[in-house]
Amino acid sequence: MLSIAIGSNITRLKNEKYLLTLITKNNTARNVLEGRRNEAILVRKTQYQHLYQPDQIDPSPQSINRYADIK
Repeated sequence: MLSIAIGSNITRLKNEKYLLTLITKNNTARNVLEGRRNEAILVRKTQYQHLYQPDQIDPSPQSINRYADIK
């Protein structure tokens, strides 16, 4: 009886570890993709910055500073 309980606990722990590994890998991949997407958006914004009108610019401080630097 005791060996069955220990065996099932070990199996449960292995399953939890496996799930945690999957979740971690998934989050890492998602973070990498999100970072690349944000990088691509930033590159696109800076490439076409001279075409933006001041009222079309994203009002965040970073983009306002970037616009001021380019101007």
